[in-house]
Amino acid sequence: MTAAAIEAADQPVPPQQNIAVPFRLFNTSNVYTVVKLDTRDGRVWQVQWNFETKLRWEAPINSQPLTNSPEVGRFTLYQTPNIHTFILVDQQSGRLWQVNWAGGDDGARGFFAIPDASAD
Repeated sequence: MTAAAIEAADQPVPPQQNIAVPFRLFNTSNVYTVVKLDTRDGRVWQVQWNFETKLRWEAPINSQPLTNSPEVGRFTLYQTPNIHTFILVDQQSGRLWQVNWAGGDDGARGFFAIPDASAD
């Protein structure tokens, strides 16, 4: 068995998710952090889980709906090579946002529109 095969066998397999649901969880590289997405309107939260109650929390990354026409499955997230960054996509309009979650509850979360350079 190759080293890559051993490493791959050691990684947990994420559960299959139904994409036609209002909320989805997206894994991060941090074992204690997932990102929650409202697929209808683009709202995003960082969710921290832990065995200790005081270390469990949920914090908004984007608390404002991004559309006036919510629809299940309209928004999705794509992981990037940067451990703390996802790209949020409006699958109907093609609009994009950069979603940054923080390594801790230190307020370093961010949410930024990605402008369409071809619109200039």
